[in-house]
Amino acid sequence: MTEPAKQFDGALGRYEAAVEEVIAICDGDAAGAIQALLIANEFLEQELERVLQSVASGYDRQRVRKGLRSRQAKLGTNFAD
Repeated sequence: MTEPAKQFDGALGRYEAAVEEVIAICDGDAAGAIQALLIANEFLEQELERVLQSVASGYDRQRVRKGLRSRQAKLGTNFAD
């Protein structure tokens, strides 16, 4: 079996295990499992959009530096080093 085929098979195995886990969490209700996955996907899409917007609006170096300094001060760290 070629390397890409092995990777594909490995990915399928992970997905199958994840599907079984979600269905089990939903007490065997496949429709409930799909609904839960759709809700989780929608949340992740919204989070990605929020992050992309903050990156786009903060791309100006001064804004990024100010934001970084603010986060560093809150955490007591220095990410720039």
